Amino acid sequence: SVCIAPPRTNIPNDNTEEEFEDVSLPDSISYQSDLTEADTKLSNGNLILKYAFREQKKSMYAKNSEYVYLYWLKNKKLNLKGYTKCNIFAINTLYKAGFLCPKQNARTADLMNERLFNDIFPVTDVSKPSQLVKGDLIVWNGHVIIYDTIAVVNKDLYAKAIWAGTRKRDNGKNIINNVIYGKYPLSGNFIVRRPIRKK
Repeated sequence: SVCIAPPRTNIPNDNTEEEFEDVSLPDSISYQSDLTEADTKLSNGNLILKYAFREQKKSMYAKNSEYVYLYWLKNKKLNLKGYTKCNIFAINTLYKAGFLCPKQNARTADLMNERLFNDIFPVTDVSKPSQLVKGDLIVWNGHVIIYDTIAVVNKDLYAKAIWAGTRKRDNGKNIINNVIYGKYPLSGNFIVRRPIRKK
């Protein structure tokens, strides 16, 4: 499954025309961080996965959803009906879990660009699967997943991970709102980014 990147969007300044629609979020969605004191004691990876599973329940990630909200950009609203939203799911999750986020809508192609975003999720040199850490972003040019663990099937390596954008139908268990927790093949050209928690 590959995400189709919507056009890049930046936070508008006072001299540019507004690219986003400012709206109030539906009551079921909040862009505020919900971190508790117990959350602050979790490891980075456990914290990210906890919020990823919470975020999976939001219907805005479904392909037929009219809009998606970018929490980290002050609740900006994008019309992305028909698009998968892997990059937005990943960054919304990081925002809710209390991690640093970019000041623009980072498409997967932007996340793949090793010159960008190193101050908030640096590219990590991973030469062996054992060097992956829970909560890492694994990025291909066209897709991003949030890593949990390694899985080996018939000698092939997979990342057990959570991501938005799958061809499989929702089943109410591991696939909800086009967000799946499953195995993704660790093959092809990818980079690994390690999110940084806000202080």
